[in-house]
Amino acid sequence: MSFGVELNQDVVSVEPGATVPFSITIHNRGDRDAEFELDIEGIDGVWRAIPVPVVRVPMSETVTERVFLKPPRESESAAGSYPFVVRVRNLETGEVGHAQSVLEVRAFHALAAELMPRKGYYSPFRQGNVFELSITNEGNTAHTVGLYGTDPEDACTYEFDPTRLQVGPGQTKTALVEVAPRRSQLVSSVKLIGFNITTRSADHSSIAAQVPGQLELRSLLSPVSLATALVFAFLAFLWWINMPQAPSISLSSDTMQVTRGQELKLAWKASDRSRVRLVLDDGTAIMENGSPEGTFYYQVKERDIVSIRAVATRDGMTGRSDVLQISVAEPEVVPTPEIVELKPSARSVKIGNTFLLRYKFGPSVVSATLSPLGKELDPTVSQIEIPVDSPGDHVYEVSAKNKAGVATVKSFTVTGFDASDAQIIELRTDRSTATPAENMITLRWHVTRASRVDLKSSAGDTYEVEPKGSREFMVTAKTTFTITATDDRGRVVSRQVTVGYREEPVVPPPTDGGRTDAGGTGTNPDDPIIITTTGGGSGTSTGTTSTGGTATTTTGGNPVNATTGGTTGRRP
Repeated sequence: MSFGVELNQDVVSVEPGATVPFSITIHNRGDRDAEFELDIEGIDGVWRAIPVPVVRVPMSETVTERVFLKPPRESESAAGSYPFVVRVRNLETGEVGHAQSVLEVRAFHALAAELMPRKGYYSPFRQGNVFELSITNEGNTAHTVGLYGTDPEDACTYEFDPTRLQVGPGQTKTALVEVAPRRSQLVSSVKLIGFNITTRSADHSSIAAQVPGQLELRSLLSPVSLATALVFAFLAFLWWINMPQAPSISLSSDTMQVTRGQELKLAWKASDRSRVRLVLDDGTAIMENGSPEGTFYYQVKERDIVSIRAVATRDGMTGRSDVLQISVAEPEVVPTPEIVELKPSARSVKIGNTFLLRYKFGPSVVSATLSPLGKELDPTVSQIEIPVDSPGDHVYEVSAKNKAGVATVKSFTVTGFDASDAQIIELRTDRSTATPAENMITLRWHVTRASRVDLKSSAGDTYEVEPKGSREFMVTAKTTFTITATDDRGRVVSRQVTVGYREEPVVPPPTDGGRTDAGGTGTNPDDPIIITTTGGGSGTSTGTTSTGGTATTTTGGNPVNATTGGTTGRRP
């Protein structure tokens, strides 16, 4: 085909009512300019917009055009996937190219409700409290809705028929709602109760619709009859409160068995205007002049049984006392909690990493807490992983408690440090020492997770190098090579390697036993000889002197040139 078609998305996702663009790219592979017609097949015409339906593409070039998809925000725009085809036709040759994609219409939700009639009534003899509820699904997905009724005073009950409805997109369904008061009022004025009926999706609890209604409550008796009854009740109450009576009192505690040394919570309630005393069995008052109702905490010191008596007094009259007997147990001796082991796996941890805290408690420990993290340590487990997320010293404290609440505390410190992500895997040379004769060394390195790698020698040379490689250097003195790796956050790590340098001593020729250039005995061929040449460059020889030069003699172990005008050369 003389052209190609590409889409920038395999799936185009859009919510009804919104517009989403996507791009169509046309590659003209032909030998002339061409015009192409764009069309989209497989989706409703009102859902799409093609601003430029005809595109001109120069020869061997590529043009990208944008088209738009916009399904309307209606229930008919059902949620789901809609495959479609982009059709591109060459207007000159008639060739047609296709590209497939999928329009994914996302779900949107909307429920509406209507109540008829809006107001009902309820009386002991006649009711008009059945309402018709209409629910409309204005979204594009089906919902199973539940029906609920509420009122601010929780004064009514609600019965629905049916209790659940399946409502498809754009559908409207009805249900009957019966609203009734929880209690019938025989004597009261007419009361109006406002309530709300809620329809809520069982699939999406946030999708709901609410409609208000009213229920009028009509009582059996009139307000005049109620007022008369209240007057008689009030007169009876006045007569009762003015009749002298001895006060009464009741005493209770939060438990009927307590441990010696433990606090016992006492509560009492006496007649109005009474003053209350709490007295032990031996007559000792533990509380005087208390209010008619209250609480008191008493620390038990007695053994076996403690007997407490509550006495109420009002207007000089003392009522019948109430006695409470509590069993007293001896306190259990609980061993001191012991932290047997508390050891972090590392004292210095890189930020973002974790360390393992190994711990062990004695048998009396029932709970333990790691501060400042506020973590509970399980005494049955022996270790916990702790993250380090900031630099500096982190002081951790472990508090172990026994069942009596006694605590033992130990602490430890872990230092967080910020280190580079870059790692220097290798930095080495092929020899550790160089000599004048062997002064070329090869430096090899291997670095990972670095955004920049620099190589520097103590001679002052600096290079930016690849993360892995090698390089040759001439070493004429002791030299230190430093590799520096920088990660994406600018943090560095470096490593050094040093190459020594050794000057080789000059070995003088032996005084006899060898062969000279004059035919006498000279040096051993393996011994170095210093040659002096006249009018020439430096040279070396083993065993004989060079032509045109004079052999060096040795005086007192030091070589001395025999002639002048030449340059001396030496080979080991």
